[in-house]
Amino acid sequence: MSQQVNPESIRDDVSTTGRPARNYLLLAWVIVPAALLLAVLIYLVRGDSPVEAPTTSDTREPENYLQQIRSTLARQTDLATCRVIVAQLNSHLRQSEEHQPAKLTTQQSEQLANLLGLQSDELAELGSTTFTPLDARHLESCFLFRDAAKSLELSPMKGSTVTAKQSSLDRAKEGFAWVMRQVRLVPAEKQVVTDLPTPPALVLRRGTGSALERALVYLALLEQFGLDEDETLGLQGVLMFVPDEKGQPRFWCCGVTIGNETAVYLFDPRMGLPLPGPQGKGIATLEQATTDPSILNQLKIDKLAYDITPEQVKTATVSIVCPLSAASPRMRLLQDKMLRDRAWRGKPLPHQVRVRLAEDPFQIQTSLRKVVSQTQSLNFWKQGVTLSRQFFGKDDGGVDTGIPFPIAKLNGFSTAEDRSTYRLPREQIFNLSMVPWEEYPAVFRDPQQFRFDMGLGQRLRGIYAAPFLGALTDPKSPREQALRGNFKTAVQDLAMQAPVLLTARNRLQEANVEELYRGVSDWILEKANPAFAFQLRSRGTPEEPRANRMVDELFKWRGTEPIAILLTGAIAGPRSAEVMYQLALYRQEQAHRQELRLALAKQAGLTLPGENTEAELLWKDTENYWREFLENHPNRPASSVARLRQAESQIARGEVRLARSNLEQLATLQGTITDLERLACLWLANQLPSDQ
Repeated sequence: MSQQVNPESIRDDVSTTGRPARNYLLLAWVIVPAALLLAVLIYLVRGDSPVEAPTTSDTREPENYLQQIRSTLARQTDLATCRVIVAQLNSHLRQSEEHQPAKLTTQQSEQLANLLGLQSDELAELGSTTFTPLDARHLESCFLFRDAAKSLELSPMKGSTVTAKQSSLDRAKEGFAWVMRQVRLVPAEKQVVTDLPTPPALVLRRGTGSALERALVYLALLEQFGLDEDETLGLQGVLMFVPDEKGQPRFWCCGVTIGNETAVYLFDPRMGLPLPGPQGKGIATLEQATTDPSILNQLKIDKLAYDITPEQVKTATVSIVCPLSAASPRMRLLQDKMLRDRAWRGKPLPHQVRVRLAEDPFQIQTSLRKVVSQTQSLNFWKQGVTLSRQFFGKDDGGVDTGIPFPIAKLNGFSTAEDRSTYRLPREQIFNLSMVPWEEYPAVFRDPQQFRFDMGLGQRLRGIYAAPFLGALTDPKSPREQALRGNFKTAVQDLAMQAPVLLTARNRLQEANVEELYRGVSDWILEKANPAFAFQLRSRGTPEEPRANRMVDELFKWRGTEPIAILLTGAIAGPRSAEVMYQLALYRQEQAHRQELRLALAKQAGLTLPGENTEAELLWKDTENYWREFLENHPNRPASSVARLRQAESQIARGEVRLARSNLEQLATLQGTITDLERLACLWLANQLPSDQ
């Protein structure tokens, strides 16, 4: 039976009482009558002569919101901050004649509607002359990817005769590899919600996604490369679709163009690799894949073969992704003027804020038409234009009102027999799917005794979910720090968590099962149930505060109490695996960046012996972390990807035989990784020197 559930139902149901605005009452009852009395006295003294209102001029300078905005963005760019920024931007627009977004003409509106496939309400969002709640989501996403891109870019190195610098194609290649490391592939059919991709910022924080979601993350990253350079060096990413057996578009790969070049380079997030160029060297282009059958045919190893044919490539569709907010005139004004002008009304402003927020759909289409064959279709991907608006709810400027969701899709959230369906917002489903409910204690799953939307069941599920949702909501979480390039902070935080989780895990494993569950049962029957029943009875009565305190006291556990041992131990299992995986991954990121820096120094003719030693130590550390993860968590979903990352660290350390063995064994696995991932492992193994 379908049930309607409040979007906030997973949160604790805590009532609050507002306080009367006494100061405003004072103004109304004292100052206003006094002013009226003064006016009457003046009238009586002056007789019939008219009373002239005193003339005053407001000489106060207008509030400098741009100064506040820039100062804030230099420190923090999380979602809460971006929501405040949107409000401040609108305050600035109300007082600034020189900063006003261009209004779309009727002709422009019609052209944009046709180009992007917009409905009237979507066009109204795009053409709004004030910043909207949806813009806050756009800003937060752009700043996240800007920070990630900055952490991947290398400063030029000047040698005695030459200056070495990262090329645009190098950035595209390294950015793709970074996304593949940060977002593990989960086939779409194994995801909880499959009717709509998840927005890129959420996918990146989650760390898993479908091939299409990985592609969207990559395209969002590409937008933020090269902010301090000539725009002609910019990177433009697109999605490539080919027709399936029924003639319907099927996602294939990403295409990347570089400034004024005429090539479209191909990167396949389904394999996790750029498509190899002729004779396995370089990166294949769209033209090469279209005209040279050997490009795709070389991806046939043993019984595994690439699943796209040259004939399909010839009819591929090139699709541009342009978020709705990015196409708006107000975002262009913000990017080019409000965040970059040196002064406002003669007053200097803080440092420029460089971030790419806006896109010109017509300009993108024109530039891509020059490099895409006339026989291939070029369009805007409508789902990408309105993705955020479709995914988020009204409070975020979106239109999502929820979708019917069978609770059984969350394995372990309830009992296997629970056939309930609830209408839940997509973002709430996303949050719920972040939690490994399969390890949630079975004793707490009964939907009748432990309802998920109220009372004890809600509270227990909230406690269990909190550590796993922290990466999504806490701007200071290790995941957030690492994505923005702050690896030292991330690794330190994770290293502090690891022993605490290990202690909780061991405590549960060493506990007497019979005594443990007896103690949990006693806690439920003798303490929890009476306290929550009293809280329910006390609502709206003078006893309510005392009842709420009683419930809160229930969860101030000592570590040795049965309920604490069970719940913290259940959390510690999957959470310790996640911490160990992230420790290994972030060490690898540090080692990889150091390796790239050394390679650039070599191009410039420089030697950095101290940094070379540091790189060796980081790679050794990385391999040890991966080994420890695989020894302690061999059956986790991430274990196959961990072996691939271990092979990468072995290659970096020159342990070619170990790496080849790892890759070849991975290629034999079925069910844990896709056939294309297995093919990628064989391809990588075959690229290794045969004499080592």
